[in-house]
Amino acid sequence: DEKARNALFERMVAEMVERGKAVNTATFFEFDDVIDPMDSRRWIVTGLNAAGITPENRAARGKKRPCVDTW
Repeated sequence: DEKARNALFERMVAEMVERGKAVNTATFFEFDDVIDPMDSRRWIVTGLNAAGITPENRAARGKKRPCVDTW
């Protein structure tokens, strides 16, 4: 029966989507935290600031890419 087959397929897809959510996967692989992708920039900037890497102190260092001048 085509309707029963489609209903089974939709149910199985919904179950796999539920199992594949980030929080479920994180518990399986024992991750400490899961962040929302919309918050990733804020988390990266917070980490860089905690390490002391800010745009202000990068500009004070001079060159963006310290290289050996071959000339």
